[in-house]
Amino acid sequence: MAPLDYTDIQPGTYCKMDGAILEVIAATFSKKSRQKGSNQVRMKNLSTGAVITKTLHASDKIEEVILEKREYQFVYARNDEAVIHPKDTPSERITIPIETVQNIHLIPSGATVTALQEGDTIVTLQPPIKVDLTVTEAPPSIRGNTTQGGTKKVTVETGASITTPLFIEAGDRIRVKTATGEYTERVAKG
Repeated sequence: MAPLDYTDIQPGTYCKMDGAILEVIAATFSKKSRQKGSNQVRMKNLSTGAVITKTLHASDKIEEVILEKREYQFVYARNDEAVIHPKDTPSERITIPIETVQNIHLIPSGATVTALQEGDTIVTLQPPIKVDLTVTEAPPSIRGNTTQGGTKKVTVETGASITTPLFIEAGDRIRVKTATGEYTERVAKG
């Protein structure tokens, strides 16, 4: 890959620094009088999910990374590995380290996930923006204890714990944002 100039780093760019593949989230170029310009960049490490802020200068060497997006179907996760398969060939199973999957505790079996790949190597798996999950356990709703809408913790089919309104019961299907784990709405009553 060709090295990138520090002014080429823009949101949506993938680059490699210190051996890690990073996605640029935000970039602000600034130049003060009589000083060389700098690029204040926020980047997300695709393997760990950590967000870092770095100031880039003309002397910094940044390597561009071309990542390809491919869709897979999530099968299951066990111990320290996740199993996926290409959408068109369910018999071809691929095992990947669990660290490469973002928010794995919210991905149900059969969900479509997007893989960012460098060649044949899967760098990270991204879940859909929202998923529909079935509530398996929910404490009973007790009215009268709140002045506004109350909340409670429920357990969903993946084993994750989600904060929902009091009216959610076991068997209901709810929609959850995978980035934050927040309840958004009830899809179907159980």
